[in-house]
Amino acid sequence: MKRKQMIGYMIKVVMEMFGYQVYQRRMQISLANQYKNEERSRNYFATASRYKKIGKKEIKLYLSETADPNCRAVFEQLITMIKDCKTDYQKRYALDRHTTWETLISK
Repeated sequence: MKRKQMIGYMIKVVMEMFGYQVYQRRMQISLANQYKNEERSRNYFATASRYKKIGKKEIKLYLSETADPNCRAVFEQLITMIKDCKTDYQKRYALDRHTTWETLISK
């Protein structure tokens, strides 16, 4: 259980770095009948979180929680770069071009 929680937390951190936030928590998942490949039919997790791209509404909310104007200006610039995929790690890993699980599987 602790390993699964740790994996979930690591995924959350990485997704936030790429400009995504949790949209739905504890979604029931089942891949048993979705894939014919036996390797993909094993379920290691029973639930998962869904993520969505951070939008203008969420940025305004985050900025409203930051009291210091200098800190807010830096934070706004940083979160805008993340949202617009302009950071170096986003360019290097190009996460946005991977839209389905199949694009991540090596052939």
